[in-house]
Amino acid sequence: MSNETLTSKEAVAQTWVRALSDLDLFAQLCSADCQVWHSNDNLWVTVQQAVDAAKARPDFPEFVDPRVTMTDAGFIVQSSVSLELGGHAQQLHILQVTDVVDGKVVRVQEYISPEMPI
Repeated sequence: MSNETLTSKEAVAQTWVRALSDLDLFAQLCSADCQVWHSNDNLWVTVQQAVDAAKARPDFPEFVDPRVTMTDAGFIVQSSVSLELGGHAQQLHILQVTDVVDGKVVRVQEYISPEMPI
C-alpha cells in the first residue's frame, strides 16, 4: 500500500480489514493525530500506542469473519477473536467504529464484549 492512494471510504475500509492481520497498515490508514479508544480500559491512545500494545501480545488473535458497514462518517467493522483469559478460552466480539476524513481514519472507537450466557 506504500504508493497506493486511497480515494474512497470503501477503499479505506477494505484496507482496514487487511490491517487486522497486518498491524503496520494502521499507521498508513490513519491521520497523524488519530486517536483510538478501547472499551476494555476506557482510554484514548495514539494509533502507534494501540499498534505497539497489540504487537506486545504474545498471543495476538486472528480476527474472524470481519464485516464492514459503511456510514456517513466512515465505517464500522464487526468481528470476533478467541483469546485465552484466566486459563480459559474466551470468545470476544469486536466492533470498531471509525470516522474518515479526506481518505484517512481520524478517530476509532473499539468496543470489546465477551460472549456470555444471559
